[in-house]
Amino acid sequence: MPEYHNTTRFLAGGYPTWETIITNLKEAKKTSIPFNITIRTNFSPELLKNASSWLRFLSSNFSDDKRFKFHYETVRDLGGKDKSFLNINKNFYQLISKMNKENHIQIAQQTAVFAPFSLMCYAAFPNSYVIDYNGHIKKCSVALDYEYNDLGELLDDGSVVEDE
Repeated sequence: MPEYHNTTRFLAGGYPTWETIITNLKEAKKTSIPFNITIRTNFSPELLKNASSWLRFLSSNFSDDKRFKFHYETVRDLGGKDKSFLNINKNFYQLISKMNKENHIQIAQQTAVFAPFSLMCYAAFPNSYVIDYNGHIKKCSVALDYEYNDLGELLDDGSVVEDE
């Protein structure tokens, strides 16, 4: 809601963004243009306290339009001193799921989760690799052009030559 959003998402100089974002979303809804918009919510402990009012707002404004989907994440540990988000209630996913159902909200990704680092990059898993168009084996699809990402090559006979 605006009182929380404008304290965490603001323009340079501290100018609020809530009204502009919500107005643009409502204007998009008025059109017949085909689009897909995912409204992502990053839940913090503060936002969790007001989850029901936020979900009611989403439902009353956007859930009747299939072009809008909703995706939830928890705030992540990106290095700051505040670690309070680590105490997010583990049962909250069930609560949010129940509230979504009650409010007829369609979640964009059923992988919506409420635990820090719960959606880990596939490259972090030891058995996940990218094989590009020419058989080069890489660890990550984001760093395709970086030498450190090259692991080897898959040959036509199915064998692998590892990079050193």
